[in-house]
Amino acid sequence: GLVHAILTERDLYLAIAMRKVAQQLEWFQLCDELGEQAARNAFFEGDFKLRNQLRFVAVVGAGHLDGIVENWKKIDSLSDDEIDAELERLSYREPETWASRLMGFAIKWGLLSVITAASAGIIAGIGYGTYIGGRWAANTIAGSIASYQQPLAIQDAPSSSSSSSGNKSKR
Repeated sequence: GLVHAILTERDLYLAIAMRKVAQQLEWFQLCDELGEQAARNAFFEGDFKLRNQLRFVAVVGAGHLDGIVENWKKIDSLSDDEIDAELERLSYREPETWASRLMGFAIKWGLLSVITAASAGIIAGIGYGTYIGGRWAANTIAGSIASYQQPLAIQDAPSSSSSSSGNKSKR
């Protein structure tokens, strides 16, 4: 299933690829130490002692580590031709059909459309919120300024002279 394709086969592919890199590094190390012709003789006859001295670093995900170690042990028992055949099997991809290309196209453009629509909605929401917030702030500030600009209405208190004059007219 899916786990087999993602983890198990990927672990095997990574182990084989690292093994090939290790063989190339062995070759270069042999050439440096022995010269090319002597390295060729030692490498193809399998008569060399550098194999245990070779070190290299590969950065892989933690989920692949156990599978790579397990597959590395299995690869040691395979010949180079068997390793190459296994690598070719793992690297094989089904040829694309028009339906699979159409489906890929539809998924890519559909996802792009959804992202674009969501982005436009977010931007519109931010714009509308800014507009409403701006109107509220403008009305609040304008209201505050207007209340300070209106003159205070001062009412005269009734004076004793006006009250007496008013009383005089009534008499």
